[in-house]
Amino acid sequence: MQSTIGKLYWWITGLLGMIFFLPAMGQVSFEATSNAKEVFLNRQVEVSFVLRNADGSDFVPPDFEGFSMLSGPNRSSMSSLVNGVKSTELGISYILLPKQKGVLTIGSASVVVDKKKLYTKPFQITVLEEDPRSRRENAPAFLKAETNIQQAYPGQQIFLDYKIYIRPQFFKQGHQIESKPDYSGFYAE
Repeated sequence: MQSTIGKLYWWITGLLGMIFFLPAMGQVSFEATSNAKEVFLNRQVEVSFVLRNADGSDFVPPDFEGFSMLSGPNRSSMSSLVNGVKSTELGISYILLPKQKGVLTIGSASVVVDKKKLYTKPFQITVLEEDPRSRRENAPAFLKAETNIQQAYPGQQIFLDYKIYIRPQFFKQGHQIESKPDYSGFYAE
């Protein structure tokens, strides 16, 4: 009788361990995204490749045919441990400028994880006529606000970065943002 209870105890312990441990293991994924599906001919677009929950090597970017590369590869990494669930993200991004109108394809990138090659899905970006608002070519600077995520849940921390882009001939030390927007609905620090 005691032997049966002992076996039952180990089965229940094993089952509970699987129920709680397996969801804590993050799924490995490798995805490509862009900050826009449509972009004007004279506007830049950011294309990112993100490897989640794995260490990768031998990253091979796609051929960015139809684009000029303005910046990249730009690397980022993130890891978190929330309620015992560990997750990691390794990102590589490129800032691109389209050379022509039409539908341009960003091909597959690849990375090696545990001797297995993972590929991203190709995706398309539609390039529209030149943005008439950009004809202000003598503008000395512009400001861009970027968040670290695209979707959030209540209570989640979100980082908002302000980046100021200044033409070299207008650059001087001490540039700063004079006023910030109202962060209503958010706790801002």
